[in-house]
Amino acid sequence: MDFITTLLEKNHLQRRSIKIEKKMKEIVDRNEITKREVWDRNKAISHFKKKGEIYKAS
Repeated sequence: MDFITTLLEKNHLQRRSIKIEKKMKEIVDRNEITKREVWDRNKAISHFKKKGEIYKAS
C-alpha cells in the first residue's frame, strides 16, 4: 500500500468509529430496561433456528 491509500483507509476507519460511537450513545440514552436470561442449549438452538440465524444455532 502506498502512503495516500493508508491515510485514506485510516480516515475512513476513524469516521466509521465516530458513527459507531454516536449510535452506541443513542442506544444508551434511550435508557431501556434490559433483562438477562440464561437458556439451556436446546432452547437457544431452537430460538435461533426459528429466526433463521443458522450460525448461532450450531
